[in-house]
Amino acid sequence: MDHLQAHEYLISKPETTVSQPFGEGVDVYKVKGKMFATLALGKMGKGTETTPYWWMNLGRAYL
Repeated sequence: MDHLQAHEYLISKPETTVSQPFGEGVDVYKVKGKMFATLALGKMGKGTETTPYWWMNLGRAYL
């Protein structure tokens, strides 16, 4: 699953919103104002500009 597929999957959940409160490169997914996932670019020095490395963190339950 690549970044775009992950984004489409997360945003497809009912009442989901996405924002970037931690800055560019970190998408935060919320349902009814409660965070359930993050999708972040280049954590811990992994990846390069030409080959980005994405990390997904999921909260409990909702998915």
